[in-house]
Amino acid sequence: MDERGQLKNGMDSLKSFPQEKLSREKKGKTNTKSKELKVATGKTIAMSSHKALFFHDIPPELIRRIAKRYTGEIDSYGVPLGGHVKYGIGHLNLNWRIGLGDPEYIADRFNHLVEHLLYFLEDGNEKDDNLAAIGWCLGFLMEAERHAPEAFKSVFGQCKLFGESARKLQEEMKNVRS
Repeated sequence: MDERGQLKNGMDSLKSFPQEKLSREKKGKTNTKSKELKVATGKTIAMSSHKALFFHDIPPELIRRIAKRYTGEIDSYGVPLGGHVKYGIGHLNLNWRIGLGDPEYIADRFNHLVEHLLYFLEDGNEKDDNLAAIGWCLGFLMEAERHAPEAFKSVFGQCKLFGESARKLQEEMKNVRS
């Protein structure tokens, strides 16, 4: 920083990026300190409460293709192919949001992601926009992790189980299904 408290270059701005802001957002808590925090976000003396995330670095093509996946499309025969046009009602598509707390649906979306990854490795995007499908699935998994952490952990937590802990969970699952 220079004598006025200004950031000297781009690397300084990354070093001063307030990590407490990120952790607050993740935990969903407000921190009164953030209202007192003032940082220079440019070359002038203009101040801000925090350095914003770099949304400008997200490639527009990523947003466009994932949005197209969420929207869906209609084929030449008038058949809706996924997304809002297939599952939406009015301006809402809550279909995938209904499954956010369902471990089986979460697991299926993850498996769907892996399928699209394998299709991409085999055929690229010739038959489907597999990269956009992977992006859609990642978005879903992020929302499941944020809104339904227990369901999310029940799907992916099994990777950490072995021996007695795996047997105990198997017994618990048998009891739940009975």
